[in-house]
Amino acid sequence: NKEMAQSQSASEGNTQYIPIQFHIVGSNTGAGYIKLENVFAGICKLNDDYAQTDLQFYFNGSFNYINMTAMFDLTFPGVPSSVNNAYSDNRVNNAINIFIGNGLSSGNSGYYTFSRDIIYMDKTYVNGSDNILAHELGHYFSLMHPFFGWENTPYNPDEPTPTTVEYFNQSFNVEYVDRDINCEDSGDYLCGTPADYILDWNGGCNYTGGAVDPDSVLIDPDEANFMGYYSFAGCQDYYFSADQIDVIHADYQNRPAINSVSPPSFIPITDTANLVTPELDALEEIYA
Repeated sequence: NKEMAQSQSASEGNTQYIPIQFHIVGSNTGAGYIKLENVFAGICKLNDDYAQTDLQFYFNGSFNYINMTAMFDLTFPGVPSSVNNAYSDNRVNNAINIFIGNGLSSGNSGYYTFSRDIIYMDKTYVNGSDNILAHELGHYFSLMHPFFGWENTPYNPDEPTPTTVEYFNQSFNVEYVDRDINCEDSGDYLCGTPADYILDWNGGCNYTGGAVDPDSVLIDPDEANFMGYYSFAGCQDYYFSADQIDVIHADYQNRPAINSVSPPSFIPITDTANLVTPELDALEEIYA
C-alpha cells in the first residue's frame, strides 16, 4: 500500500462511501447488547474522524445479532477457535465487519485481526466521543502504530536506547528522530509520523517523558495522531498524517469487495413523518 501510494497521486475531494456491517454481540442468553443509540453515535463520530480522508461510512442494512458468551466476554490474546470460526461465519464480504461485545480479558479496548479481516470492539468505547474505533479502522486500512516494534518492549530510560527491538520473534529497527536516517524502514515506515516509542503514558497530551533515540536525541512524538496511544486521552483534535491518508486510500483501492459497492440513494427525504404509535399523550407501559 505504501509503494502504491508513492507511485500515484492521491485523489482528493471525491468522497467514497463504505458500508459497515455491525455485529451486535450478547451473552448466550441474549443479554448485554450495546445500546443502539451508542452505535449511531459511534458511526457519526467515525465519519467526523475520517472526514479528512474523504471516506465516509454507512450502515450495511440491519444489525446482525450474535448470542455467544465466548465472543461477548472475549479471551484475548488467545482468542478461542470457536470465536474465530464465528467471525468467519458471520462476516459479510461487501462491508467492513465490526463486532461489538462486552470487552476483552486483556483490558484492550478493541483490536483488528488481519487473518479474519474484522474489528472487535469493547462496547464501552463505541460512542460519540472515543477515538478507539477510528484507531482500529486505521489498522484495518493497514496503518501501523508509530511505535511499531515496541509493543512488547516498554521503553526504559535507565538503559541506552537500542537500535533494534524484538516483536513477534522478529527484529525491527528503532526509528531515529532525524528523518534522513531510517524513517522509511522503521516505526510505521512512514516519514510523516515522528519517532515514537511510547505505549503507556499517563502524563496527558504533551509527552515529557524524556525518551531519546539511539543518537541520544529527544523524541517528540505526535500526540495528536490517531494511531498513537495518546489518541485515547481525548483531550485534543486528532488527525491522520498526509502519508497515512495516502496509505488508507491505497488500501481502499486494493479492496474491491468494498470499493465496488454502490452507495445508497442520496435523494433527500422531504416527506413529513406521521406518528403511528403511541397515540399522542398516551400513557404506555415500559419494560426494562
